[in-house]
Amino acid sequence: MKHLKIQIRAKSPLCFSERRPSGQFRQSAGFVPGAVLRGAVATTMLRQGQEHTAAFRRLLGIGQSPAALFHHAYPGDCVLPHTALSCKDNPGFFGRSEQNHGVFDALIDRLCFEQLRPPGVLYLPRCPSPNCQPGRAESFAGFYSKQGAAYQERKIPQRLLTRVGINRQRMAAESELLYSPLVLSESWWGKEGNDLRIQYATFNGEVLVEDDLADDLTNALQQISHLGSGAARGLGQVKVTRLPKTNEDKEEDTQAVAQRIARFNAALHTRWEELSQLCGENLPARPQVFTVNLRSDAILKEKGWLSTMVLTAEMLCEAAGINDSSLRLLRSYASYDYRGGWSTGQRLPKDTELATRAGSVFVFCTDDTNRWLQPLADLEVFGVGGRTAEGFGAVLACDDFHVEGREAR
Repeated sequence: MKHLKIQIRAKSPLCFSERRPSGQFRQSAGFVPGAVLRGAVATTMLRQGQEHTAAFRRLLGIGQSPAALFHHAYPGDCVLPHTALSCKDNPGFFGRSEQNHGVFDALIDRLCFEQLRPPGVLYLPRCPSPNCQPGRAESFAGFYSKQGAAYQERKIPQRLLTRVGINRQRMAAESELLYSPLVLSESWWGKEGNDLRIQYATFNGEVLVEDDLADDLTNALQQISHLGSGAARGLGQVKVTRLPKTNEDKEEDTQAVAQRIARFNAALHTRWEELSQLCGENLPARPQVFTVNLRSDAILKEKGWLSTMVLTAEMLCEAAGINDSSLRLLRSYASYDYRGGWSTGQRLPKDTELATRAGSVFVFCTDDTNRWLQPLADLEVFGVGGRTAEGFGAVLACDDFHVEGREAR
């Protein structure tokens, strides 16, 4: 299978609202959902009369397993985990403003404090800035990119548009049909160093497709001119570009997973030894731990049918195709939402389902992490849970931010 790297540049405001507005305002997602990109490909192929072709049915998985997985396109390279914290009074990465107190990760500290015996010590995260009073910290979510040793927040500004419904008989404004969608700006003024420069909204995504369908999918992607809702009102104009081919070596993917797991366990054991003086008993044997981070919302089903927001050890073993009786779930830091949508290819509404939010973190403990290197590398490609063809269930094993983000940068 081929990995198609794509870049989406906005030419007009974008609106990706999944639910119809119940009131005057309608919120937009801050990224391009994989389902929207998949629907745009289906619309393009339908307009070309390819509805009954084998390529159309294979790409969209009509009557068979889908031959293409459309991942979400984010404005940044990474998704902040749910364990990321920032100062409540001055939140944000250092690079965004001189007044920001940075973003740090508390997963390793929380794991160590919660495993202490007897459990007489409570973990209260504080802002690491020495001049911050009272130093309260709270969760910090979003997208970021790393350039060298510096972190930069990636966020597309939103602005409010006001629209009015039109009466089709009178061709005039309809009474009580005023609505205000929140849209993603196509451009804005931002700081680069000490200069103000105009910046454009760009999103980087990936599509995994079978080799013989790569050309058909590439042609369809490059012909996409609109994404999201409001195309008839001037919204959603985009330009999709395929980026140069990257290396697709599975051995290198497995080696990268092994290195991230090793760094995470080394940092965890170092912190565990530092906190050993708080425990009156001898420390237990060092566990082998790894995390599964959600890079997108995931639709999880326990025992194949029961909706849940927690990725259990049994579910992970089933998804990875491995039998590990020693695997157990240590901690989960997750939240949930509901996801629905519309199927362009089948012209039917999708079921509204419980979804675990992107950024959720699940910590697992096992007797041997080496047996999980290849399965975790495969899960990073194919995802977990349902509707992976629409971008759901993308995962990352042992995000480096847990180690590098322990202290504010």
